[in-house]
Amino acid sequence: MLQKKNDKTSKNLISIITWSFVGVLLFAELIVCVWSRVQCTQIKYAIFKIEREYKNSIRLQEKLKIRLAQLSSPKRIMRLSKEIGLITPNPKQIYILK
Repeated sequence: MLQKKNDKTSKNLISIITWSFVGVLLFAELIVCVWSRVQCTQIKYAIFKIEREYKNSIRLQEKLKIRLAQLSSPKRIMRLSKEIGLITPNPKQIYILK
């Protein structure tokens, strides 16, 4: 009788240990799933931020190209040179260096 009680107790103990182990595994899996989801979300935010910075850089580059074209415009240079009193040189005043 005592043997049956010990067998039953040991089976209950094994069952409890088994279910506890399964519970711990499920909890660990849940933690890993939540962690991976958080990491995925953080990566998406980082990608979005980098894409936004890239688009802003492209926009700035286009604005700078337009500004460079405006500043180096021959009409603008002629207007500015006349404003400060510069004149076009005579052909005799031009020397070509080689």
